[in-house]
Amino acid sequence: MKSLTVMISITSFFKDITTYKDLGKEIFYPVQYGCKHCGYLGRLHRHGFYSRNVLTQYTSFRVFILRIKCPSCHKTYSILPSFLIPYHTVIKEKPMDKYIRHVDKLRFIPCREELDHIFLYRTIRSVKNDATLSIDNNLFEVPLKYVGERIHVRYDPTAMEKAYIFSEEGQILDTIYPVQKIDNTKVRREQNIKGIDFSPFSTH
Repeated sequence: MKSLTVMISITSFFKDITTYKDLGKEIFYPVQYGCKHCGYLGRLHRHGFYSRNVLTQYTSFRVFILRIKCPSCHKTYSILPSFLIPYHTVIKEKPMDKYIRHVDKLRFIPCREELDHIFLYRTIRSVKNDATLSIDNNLFEVPLKYVGERIHVRYDPTAMEKAYIFSEEGQILDTIYPVQKIDNTKVRREQNIKGIDFSPFSTH
C-alpha cells in the first residue's frame, strides 16, 4: 500500500468565512489539475473531508476542509481557502514564521546517509564473550575487538537485517549483521579442553 502525504494547496475562491462555514460540505470547489509530486497533468479526484478549528479575533469554530487525491501517485492535497492561514496552537504562531526566525540556527545534513542514521533507534548493549549482542531478540555478530564492552548501537526496528555501532560522539564505527544460524553450526570452534592422558603411571 502506498503511503499518503497530505500537502496544502491554498485557493482563493471564497472571501467570506461565514458563508464558507455555513455551506459546509455543500460548498463548490474549483476543479484542481496537476500533481506537484509526480507531474501528473490530469484532474485530481475528491478524497473526502476533514474538520479543523478556525480562530478569529472574536471567536472560534470548525470548518470542513476538502482533500483531493492524485490518481497516479496517490498523494493527497488539502484545499485551504486563502483566508485560512495555517497556525500552530502549541507554538502560538504560523510554522513558517517560526522557521524564518530560527533559520540561522538550522544545521543542514550533508548527505542522505547521515540523515537516515539520525532517525534510527538507539540503545546501549554489552557484547558477550562469543562476540554477539542481542537487539529485540535478534542476535548480531560483533567484531572481536568489542568483546566485554558496552557499545552504542543504532538500528531500524522495521529492517533488522543490519545494525550500526556508533561512538559516543555519533560517528559510525562498524556495521553488524544477524547471526546466520545455519552457517554458524558449520563453523569449527577450538575447544579449550585438555585431552586425557592415557599413558601408564610411573612407578618408583
